[in-house]
Amino acid sequence: MTTPKKLYKYAKFCSNTISSLQESYVWYATPQTLNDPFDCDLVAREFDHGWFESHGVLSLSATNSNVIMWSHYAGCHSGLCIEYTDYTDEQLNREPIQSRLKSYVKPVPTSPLTIRNARPIEYLTTEEMNERLSKFPQSLGEVNERIRMHNTGERTNIMEELLEAIYIKHHDWSYEREYRLDWMEGARAIYSPGHVTALYLGMYATPQHCAIAVRIAESLNDRA
Repeated sequence: MTTPKKLYKYAKFCSNTISSLQESYVWYATPQTLNDPFDCDLVAREFDHGWFESHGVLSLSATNSNVIMWSHYAGCHSGLCIEYTDYTDEQLNREPIQSRLKSYVKPVPTSPLTIRNARPIEYLTTEEMNERLSKFPQSLGEVNERIRMHNTGERTNIMEELLEAIYIKHHDWSYEREYRLDWMEGARAIYSPGHVTALYLGMYATPQHCAIAVRIAESLNDRA
């Protein structure tokens, strides 16, 4: 599946959202802070390993017009939806993509944290989720055994297998049309996955918030 050139982030209108737009960053959450208890945090609890606790996940959507998502993630239609457009090859080759913060992740040449590398979520039924979970190691001993098998060429990298858990969700969430990026470190700000090319305001956005959005859009346009 080809990743869309544009992906979207629903957000409440708050100081953190304004800061992220002004300073060109996004927030990578840790699995245990995601709102679905059957998300990748379920896998973390299944085999109890600290790797998941510190990993970072950025959730985006292929749609900016889902009414349920406007309600859940954008302050009951009082927030906004941020449109990110992928960087061009020329931009990625010309200079490192970074935020305006002092601390950021310097990208490797393949720029793994950009839209073009976002992966779609695979939506599964309850039965499919249980079957997939049963294939993950259930203890640290099993993890170590799979690492041994990897080192001897008997099995693929255990971390690659566990990483797959970040990209599965229950099919009840399929309306979100979610794409994700992941990084080895979560609970932190990382450079934006693309250019902010539009801000969509909720139907209950206040006049003050509309004015702020206009000023932010103008400043982003000046940087382009």
